[in-house]
Amino acid sequence: DILLITISALLILIGILGSIVPILPGPPFAYCGLLLVQFSSKHPFSVEFLIIFGLLAIFSAIIDNIFTSF
Repeated sequence: DILLITISALLILIGILGSIVPILPGPPFAYCGLLLVQFSSKHPFSVEFLIIFGLLAIFSAIIDNIFTSF
């Protein structure tokens, strides 16, 4: 559990950094971090939350790539 939580915290921090640095895709990294926390023995998030947050991460990544091309 400690390894999963540590890796997920690093991924979430990379996701936050990706909101500032244009090279890194922030929302997908943060979502992967949330998924890793979900696989630990503590399940802090509901399935509905993970689905909604996943859709928002995909939507924001697509919008980010579209606006970057303009």
